[in-house]
Amino acid sequence: MCGDWNIYFLETSLHIRELNNLLLQYNLKHIVNVPTRITKNTATLLDVVITNEKSINSLKVMDLGLSDHYAQILTIPLSYFSKIPHRIIRRKFSEANVQEFFYLLNQVTWQEVYVELDVSAKFSTFMDVFLHCYNNAFPIKTVYVRDTIKNNWITQGIKTSSKKMLLLDNQRKTTFYKKGYEIYRAV
Repeated sequence: MCGDWNIYFLETSLHIRELNNLLLQYNLKHIVNVPTRITKNTATLLDVVITNEKSINSLKVMDLGLSDHYAQILTIPLSYFSKIPHRIIRRKFSEANVQEFFYLLNQVTWQEVYVELDVSAKFSTFMDVFLHCYNNAFPIKTVYVRDTIKNNWITQGIKTSSKKMLLLDNQRKTTFYKKGYEIYRAV
């Protein structure tokens, strides 16, 4: 579970102790232990990540400039992706293979095509010879690959907006400039 719970987890209050005890009853643990919202005057831990996962690789809290709250970046191993290779069949179309294909085609006399009388037989013979050259020049290879997770959803526009928001947010944190704060909130 994760999100902005608006509970001050950095405080040691009765409510926090009760919540932590409740989490422990269900084998859950709150794993963020640094502030997730920092202003000029305050540093609070409002955004939580609660998990029962014991094999968490890392948790980072980063200011991405997209919000007045910091992002929590959690790394969980997905071993089932990396350990289950699947096979795909492919051909390699390198320049050397293309040259080999041209060479093989140039070696063919096509005599067996010419001697056929029936058009369908001519075509069938032509395809047999052509595919023989093709399959020799571009052999089928079976390769094993593992799935990878891509994050193509982060567009250039998001990156540009993030940099602008980070700059404005840093200005807001260091100086309480009213016009700058209004610009930040408008973006």
